[in-house]
Amino acid sequence: MARQTNQRVRDVFGESGIAAEWIAAACAGKEAFATAQMAHKVATKRRLPSSHYRCRVCGLWHIASRRK
Repeated sequence: MARQTNQRVRDVFGESGIAAEWIAAACAGKEAFATAQMAHKVATKRRLPSSHYRCRVCGLWHIASRRK
């Protein structure tokens, strides 16, 4: 899925640096995990909402941030 999204971004922006910058900026500042279990484990340890999602850009798992 992430590869398809990355390819769509490259198709729209071409092979210029804009596509690479957009892909890099989409996950900037977010912790990335290889598995959903690891994201859940880290969120639980930090007493964060245990909501996690698979990123469509990089294909890794991120912890969802919820504001109260």
